Amino acid sequence: MDTLNALLESTSRPSYILPDGDFGKYLPGVWKRTLDWRHFGGSFDHIHCSNNIVFIDDDRRHQTESSCTLKWSFGKTPDKTRLQAGYVMKCSKQGSSLDRKLEWDYDGCFCSGTFHASTSTAVLHYQLPDSTVLVTYRLVDQHTMALCIVEVTAQYPPSIQYGHMSRLDLSLYPSQRGDIASLSA
Repeated sequence: MDTLNALLESTSRPSYILPDGDFGKYLPGVWKRTLDWRHFGGSFDHIHCSNNIVFIDDDRRHQTESSCTLKWSFGKTPDKTRLQAGYVMKCSKQGSSLDRKLEWDYDGCFCSGTFHASTSTAVLHYQLPDSTVLVTYRLVDQHTMALCIVEVTAQYPPSIQYGHMSRLDLSLYPSQRGDIASLSA
């Protein structure tokens, strides 16, 4: 019984706590996102798997002492010229708490979320005219996040997507394989 209790205790605690609780400082970089897609409901049949690049850039022009702005871009390669703009997210302190308020505009709709420092978890809500998307990021370590997305739309069958995001070490990629060096500039 003691072994079971120890296991439950170790898995219920966040595995990585940000030293200063600043989610906005943690996110910038080039990430590889790997997801397994399943139908959301019934027997949760497998749909497909996906691998994408997520580039999160710290836009220092709009940075203040209590907030920062992050530009999210997406694609299939770290080549900056081939990434598609996603959205710009504002990450703000919430009073004296280490939690962060997240706000962005997606496809003309206001979206919001919260980073909960005590659990190292961010929850993002996309409420669009024909769909609802709930995204949860759990920080695993300095360079890894677990990820779960529930997407319900009027156009497609509902899906659950789960996997992880791993920060890419750009020094491992030669600069002649795309414009990678400029991603971190």
